[in-house]
Amino acid sequence: MFVLAVALGIVFAAITFSAPVSALSGSDFNATRIIDDALFFSPNTMNSGDIQAFLSAKVPACDTNGTQPSGRTGYPTRADWGRANGYAPPYTCLKDYSQSIQGSSADSYCGGSVSAGTKSAAQIIYDVSQACGVSSKVMIVLLQKEQSLVTDEWPWSIQYRSATGYGCPDTAPCDAEYYGFFNQVYNAARQFQRYVKQSGLFNYTGGKTNFVQYNPNAGCGGSNVAIQNQATAGLYNYTPYQPNQAALNNLYGTGDSCSAYGNRNFWRMYIDWFGSPLSTVAYAWMYEGQWAYSDAARTQQFTSVPTVAPGEKIYMRIKARNMGTQTWDSSFLRLGTSRSMDRVSQFAEAGWLSSVRPAQLTEASIAPGQIGTFDFAILGPSSAGTYNEYFNILAENRAWLNDLGLYYTVNVNSVANPSNTLNTSLNSGASLNRDDYLLSPDSQSVLAVQRDGNLVLYSNFQAVWNTGALGGSTNRLVMQTDGNLVFYDQNNRTLWSSQTNNNPGARLVLQTDGNLVIYSTSNAVLWATYTTHNPNHLNYINTTFKTGALYPRQSIDTTDRRFRLVLQPDGNLVLYSPNRALWATGTDGKSAAYLAMQTDGNLVLYDHNNQPLWYTNTSAVGKSYLAMQTDGNLVLYNLLNQHTWLSHTAGSL
Repeated sequence: MFVLAVALGIVFAAITFSAPVSALSGSDFNATRIIDDALFFSPNTMNSGDIQAFLSAKVPACDTNGTQPSGRTGYPTRADWGRANGYAPPYTCLKDYSQSIQGSSADSYCGGSVSAGTKSAAQIIYDVSQACGVSSKVMIVLLQKEQSLVTDEWPWSIQYRSATGYGCPDTAPCDAEYYGFFNQVYNAARQFQRYVKQSGLFNYTGGKTNFVQYNPNAGCGGSNVAIQNQATAGLYNYTPYQPNQAALNNLYGTGDSCSAYGNRNFWRMYIDWFGSPLSTVAYAWMYEGQWAYSDAARTQQFTSVPTVAPGEKIYMRIKARNMGTQTWDSSFLRLGTSRSMDRVSQFAEAGWLSSVRPAQLTEASIAPGQIGTFDFAILGPSSAGTYNEYFNILAENRAWLNDLGLYYTVNVNSVANPSNTLNTSLNSGASLNRDDYLLSPDSQSVLAVQRDGNLVLYSNFQAVWNTGALGGSTNRLVMQTDGNLVFYDQNNRTLWSSQTNNNPGARLVLQTDGNLVIYSTSNAVLWATYTTHNPNHLNYINTTFKTGALYPRQSIDTTDRRFRLVLQPDGNLVLYSPNRALWATGTDGKSAAYLAMQTDGNLVLYDHNNQPLWYTNTSAVGKSYLAMQTDGNLVLYNLLNQHTWLSHTAGSL
């Protein structure tokens, strides 16, 4: 039984069976190691046919109509007893059960999806096992442990409603949100993966010693348990009690008033049906974490779904714990494509070992219980969209390890060219704060409140006018209601003004010709910077970026207008050909403030907190400029015209 809110589950009632001929002994139970990870998180141990055959063998004949004796005084048949409790026949055994389901989508816990349709219980168990990376054998035992569904010849509908005890606290009714056989099986399996991937949120964790009670009654006591693995920790999180000696002394029956049976029964049932829960698997692993970065140095981590332009890279890192009996060695331990195994990946790039092997173990060797690393890059395919790319670990020419459903979701940029709707004016009563700006309708000119405190007008990335006010981190420009344009510091002291007061309703406009003008309500010019471009301005195209900042919606274009680098309003810096996006920084959704061509030679995209979102890592080359070339390549040159960074998009369309 699983308590949803705090990940504590309770099973009090003992589910009893006749002991097998070769009975287990309670002395064999090890509270520190109920089952090994390699067996618990192994989804490929049974196919749907195997599961169906197992269920059919456990109940050769279903008492569908409840005609067998009930064994209860006053109720001759099972049907009589069922009706008395609100559960009239017919009764459907698990081997015959089916359900129409809507399915599920992949997420960070269950890396696979489950398709919709009408499915048998066996098929549901198999599909969930594959999607969530939990053994079908584990799920079968869980169904028996919680509701006796596997061996029940006349189960009631309430047993299917809460089949795995998920969302069923001891102190309250089961949560109706999780009613239904599929919901129960899926959410239970998903929860066991959540225990792994968010272990810090739960009471029990593999590799740590915890006090585990014998019973919900604290007066019954308990003991410290040095939990050896994550599967055992997961069982304690799901059902947070260990069997006391009385429960172990009567292994197939009941103990005393301080006994709890959930984890005892899981251990006993698994052994009776499937053999030892302790692994002799040479090679197995446990997930420890995965990350994605926009830079090869792995300093700029994606905080949401990583995004890449076609032909550009994202840099991945995976951590895995050795849960097998053999030491891992970089000479044979590999990361491979999975779902299906050895699938040729459309994300493969030159640094991969092959099109089906992204990387080898980074460390020379990893002993059992220790954590290893896999570093690799992926290359955005040519087709835009959202992809789930699956990987698993293998010992080359030895064995594939247990498949945990590890995957990355990756967006391949498909953002269209931004609209031409710009903030070109400052109306009466409005203001510009730090990092705010006005753009001319053609995006060639920008008025910016800079981080150094200055108010600067740029045309074609050249500063053509400024207030000369430096040093104020919170300076702001206000178009006052009296018609005066005033630049204030953080203490509301005037740093500069247009001296156009007594003109209520006046507005500031940044024009296409590059002139910054204050107009009265009758459209009379009250003040201007007189920075109008030459008559050929409209034919002027930006091809280089030498200094200053590129603001959202501004672009650098080739002279033939075929290629365009634009800082989009969504924060992504994207290079477009006439047909598609060729390259991007993958910073969409990150609130980019501006792109800076720094005097140290580094091209840096900053957010509004002055933190770098992306950079070329060229700070040691000195003063440089960025060129948008007619061959489609974006290139950073130093003063000797040597390229120090490039987008590798030459010849792309």
